Amino acid sequence: MPSPEQLDRVQALLFDRWADEDDSPDPTVIFVLGSPRTGSTLLFQVIINHFRCAYLPNIVNDCFPHHPIVGSATLRGVMGDARTDYASDYGKTSDPLDPSEASAVHAFWFGGEHPSQIRSRIPMPGREDHLVRSVLGIATLAGRPLVLKNAWNCFRVPCLASLFPTARFAWIRRDIVASARSDLEARLQRDGPDTWNSATTANYLELQRRPCWEQVVEQQYEYNIAIEQDLRDHAEGRCCEVWYEDLCEKTAAALGRMGESLFPDVAPSTRAAGLIPTLEASSRLAGWNDEDTRRIEDYARSRDDDRFASHFHADSGDPSRPCNHTAR
Repeated sequence: MPSPEQLDRVQALLFDRWADEDDSPDPTVIFVLGSPRTGSTLLFQVIINHFRCAYLPNIVNDCFPHHPIVGSATLRGVMGDARTDYASDYGKTSDPLDPSEASAVHAFWFGGEHPSQIRSRIPMPGREDHLVRSVLGIATLAGRPLVLKNAWNCFRVPCLASLFPTARFAWIRRDIVASARSDLEARLQRDGPDTWNSATTANYLELQRRPCWEQVVEQQYEYNIAIEQDLRDHAEGRCCEVWYEDLCEKTAAALGRMGESLFPDVAPSTRAAGLIPTLEASSRLAGWNDEDTRRIEDYARSRDDDRFASHFHADSGDPSRPCNHTAR
């Protein structure tokens, strides 16, 4: 493995390669957003395959966290027209070339302080230029749109929209009862029902004093209102909203709308090069606790203030219904 100094030198050469191309249009960059357990990993994978987008693979995150453009350049010939299957485990993929949330790369750029919504929303001192040059350089190097997915980016929309004025955002939503129930399951798979899953909201310490079934509903709500408001205020006309249920059950129509929103300047006949995946809906996940589900649904549906009214999917007759390619 090269030394950090050697990687720095190669990185500088790659950055300089595009330093004189300021007049060329910025390459397309897409940020996938979604609260935990809403299907953001699935959407990430679908965008990569269907629209032939570039991404950061696990090996770049693991071996080049401070020099992602060097790792991307090294793998350029290996990845080629790389595609991914739809397997993941709570947002994580396993193969070195599989798409990654790039947690180590994003931590280098933004840090990892809590609450994430307040303390990890802008680049670390001195890292902003590295972030911009890395992302645009990797996309230029790949010669195709670059799609990035990291849950903590849900609280970075104002920053990302400003640093990347032509970037677009794909926001996946899911019925709040189903996503909250899946979030509770993820907590139970880790350390317990009160273990916070993913990036922390500004009020997460207050929420953690509530019963676990209220915590997961409120966490979904806080993510969604933050994403919605920031997209409206900072990225109007540059975002695409898709529901997980529609992606699973009305895949072709969902992909068509996404293509129009994410690639508006590309002719419809050339937007996509991939086959439309088959994402079949199924019954509820095995092992779900009916009592937990009832508590979550009762809390979400019995609010007098209707705070959660817009967070239910329109066809959520069975709000616990997941997709076979689960929202992990």
